[in-house]
Amino acid sequence: MRNSITDKLSRFARTLTVLAFWVIVWYFIAKKVDMPVLVASPTVVFKRLLTFAKTKEFYISVVYSVFRILSGFFTAVAAGTLLGILTAKIKLVNELISPLLTIIKATPVASFIVLALVWIDKQTIPSFIAFLMVLPIIHGNVSMGLKNTPKELIEMTTRYNISPLHKLTK
Repeated sequence: MRNSITDKLSRFARTLTVLAFWVIVWYFIAKKVDMPVLVASPTVVFKRLLTFAKTKEFYISVVYSVFRILSGFFTAVAAGTLLGILTAKIKLVNELISPLLTIIKATPVASFIVLALVWIDKQTIPSFIAFLMVLPIIHGNVSMGLKNTPKELIEMTTRYNISPLHKLTK
């Protein structure tokens, strides 16, 4: 019991030390640049955050942003899972989708954001970007997991009549 409390305190102290280190680095960078438009100091940012935190609009904006990001994430999980299953089972689908996913993985996020600002509605951008960043990861994991599942394991689950839901959850 005592060790777990000590471990938690130690982890907390390390986290605070790391946080303090990066805030100090940020402070000195802001001081060196001396252009608040480019790099605002931590104190200016914190004060502004406190100002925003007193308004209802701030919380509404945060909730909507989180909702948009999560909708993109969950859509990517569903689409990535479906694509992963299809590409693991059908070689042609894998050959068709692979170049597109490679391009998405190789392109910096900032490039997609700039393109999204031109292509789509501002409100949709967080969902779109979350979708693009999550899709290749989910697809790759599902596809590789299915391709690397031992044939003997699949045969055993068939032989013992294990339900598809049980296969997925266990």
